[in-house]
Amino acid sequence: CERGRREGRPAGDRVPPPRHLIMPKRPLDDVVLVIRGTVIDSPELTTLRVRTHAVLGVRAIGTVAFCEEGHTEPLSPGSSLVLREGGEVVLSRGCVIRDLPARGFLCPGLVDTHTHAPQFSFTGIGYDLQLLDWLNKYTFPSEAKFKDSAFAARVCRNAVARTLRNGTTSCMYFATIHTDAALQLGRIASGMGQRAFVGKVNMDRNAPESYCETTADSLAETERFVEGMLSDAESGGRGAEVEPSSGVCSECAPLGPAAQPVITPRFVPTCSAELMEGLARIAARHQLLVTSHISENAGEIEWVKSLHPTKESYASCYDYPGLLGRRTVLAHGVYLGESERALLKSRGASVSHCPLSNMMLRSGMLNVRRLLDEGVTVSL
Repeated sequence: CERGRREGRPAGDRVPPPRHLIMPKRPLDDVVLVIRGTVIDSPELTTLRVRTHAVLGVRAIGTVAFCEEGHTEPLSPGSSLVLREGGEVVLSRGCVIRDLPARGFLCPGLVDTHTHAPQFSFTGIGYDLQLLDWLNKYTFPSEAKFKDSAFAARVCRNAVARTLRNGTTSCMYFATIHTDAALQLGRIASGMGQRAFVGKVNMDRNAPESYCETTADSLAETERFVEGMLSDAESGGRGAEVEPSSGVCSECAPLGPAAQPVITPRFVPTCSAELMEGLARIAARHQLLVTSHISENAGEIEWVKSLHPTKESYASCYDYPGLLGRRTVLAHGVYLGESERALLKSRGASVSHCPLSNMMLRSGMLNVRRLLDEGVTVSL
């Protein structure tokens, strides 16, 4: 046939009928929810896709079974649904059908690649100061309180609850230097149903005495943190120890996946070269994500230059120890130079854009379009 010749098949070959005409009816016993209405997503950077009169099926494990637009037929538990790409299916009797409001829509969960969970304890305070003064007056004293596990659990639960409430289903968190508090944060996020990437913060210099580690302790505690997080994952989610004040059921199965550990030197001024090299070895051994800060504030950049006068740039301070790679996420990047942007691109590292923080602390504005045009990956 003519269609067969156009598609490269022998002329005698039959054109197969559409899939939905040959596939038998099959029950979707694992689909517990079907949502009807407008579905909006962005399958690629420059595309916004709007699917109207869509049906989206959700399995019991939380994954999407199907999503297809153009369905106006009536549906109920036990009824049939003909999918253009999946054949005719029968919804289980226990399936819930939910219709979105006429002006409502469904979109994928948001992914936040830079959030400091401890800072939810003093949100909105101290914006009369810029970064370095703000850290010393508000941030470091507040984070030091995380040695109290009950206090840490309350703040972490608040952080996870607030981000979830605003649609953030995946989040990369900075915790504090306290290993047990960082482990609690991962367990709380898992228990509440959020996909979390958690970093135990490392600082062995230029920090208050009450909130600073030795290099050896910082590396040893990072090893303990990573092992604890991996152990939680192996046990099927949250570990056995959950602080009661977190409000998370210690005997219930977690609602979300186990949190993943992230190697987290706070930033170059508070981390010695020896510490950075040790952290790079841990990250490489376990194939972990790495996150930190870079070029957020003009005063911070000058500080880095004074600490490392022989280094070519701020970015090179991460590159030399081996912390710069395709699994690295660096926050802010407001003042990255041309050579630094080229270095990040060559290593496959990405920048987490933090517009609200940049404005509130008057750090500056990141030229996101320039980074994208130069091939650097940018997240929020």
